[in-house]
Amino acid sequence: MSTRTAPPPTCDLLWAGSKPDAHALYAEARARSPVCFDPKQNAWIVLGYEPVLACLKDVERLSNDPVAEFDPFVVGGDPPVHTKYRRILQDSVRHLDKLAVAEFTGAWLDRFFAQTISGATFDAVAELAVPLVDELAGHLVGLTPDEVAFFKSLRPENRAHVRSFDQVTQEFFGGIIRRESSAQRGGALQAILRNIEGSELSEREAVSLLRLLWIGGTATSNLFNPSALRLLAVYPSVQSQLRENPGLVPAFISEALRLEGPTTTVPRRAKTDFELCGQMIRQNDALQICLLSANSDPAFFPEPHKVDLRRPAGRQLAFGFGIHHCLGGYIAKALAETVVARTLLAGPHLQLAEAADGLDYEDGNLRGLKRLRLSLS
Repeated sequence: MSTRTAPPPTCDLLWAGSKPDAHALYAEARARSPVCFDPKQNAWIVLGYEPVLACLKDVERLSNDPVAEFDPFVVGGDPPVHTKYRRILQDSVRHLDKLAVAEFTGAWLDRFFAQTISGATFDAVAELAVPLVDELAGHLVGLTPDEVAFFKSLRPENRAHVRSFDQVTQEFFGGIIRRESSAQRGGALQAILRNIEGSELSEREAVSLLRLLWIGGTATSNLFNPSALRLLAVYPSVQSQLRENPGLVPAFISEALRLEGPTTTVPRRAKTDFELCGQMIRQNDALQICLLSANSDPAFFPEPHKVDLRRPAGRQLAFGFGIHHCLGGYIAKALAETVVARTLLAGPHLQLAEAADGLDYEDGNLRGLKRLRLSLS
């Protein structure tokens, strides 16, 4: 880290997004500066909405290449290589449109709620979100039921910590790629195997893309859907509005993503020296672009902690922006909208079955509850 003439404003925000009071921590740091330096992370933390958006747009001065020893996504994250991977991934998930996601999710939830006795409690994490998302991701990728069951056995609870099963995931997909052809598979596997057969992807690239699909699919939506249901349970007035007008469910999901989006920060590294909000960023400096903080910035979202179904949609940054905007965002939204809509139909009252102040969040860079007991009466 280069020597600077004046010390920058500092903060201590390691894994802040996984804490119950995340928005209060971000607000305190943001009050000092929209861009602070965290000595524990040896990284700049970008907190304000406008600088976060500027950084997400900036592919000239900021690199998306891995900035840590572990990166669950593809190597070569900057254009033009990123554009090639993005095109292949788009082709891979083309078969799974919003209607297909809603139909798959709706059928799964119909079976789940048919087995849930009125008044009984259920864990929206372990019993609903994790198995649902695993099976949907398996459907997307083109896995067999036995292969989905294998992945479930790796970590049957919340999937917030991807490091613990990443090596096994790589070996598993590598084995499929080496022994099977596109004719033997459906889903994303078919498209990716076809690209290998056409010599457009190496085995290593293919494994990396499949890791992205599997980890991205099972380590985010399984976290977000319980968070959305928690908001529904603790705001009965919002629940009433949605019951009276189901057409507002997409607006609710947008607000839930803004307040409880599972991806709290995304990493970048500076390609060159530049100034950001009065702070001098040096070449090779690490930056953490804080999506969750930007989404609660009162300069852009009046009354940011309020669930406001009239708030203009499309402004929240939970899925990023620009060339690195999450390709699976439309799948995640269709999934969440169906989860909320079908839960509202399953019973007239959704409520917490445990104290709201006793909820425990996973540690790490992803925001998600370890457990969420709910009841429908």
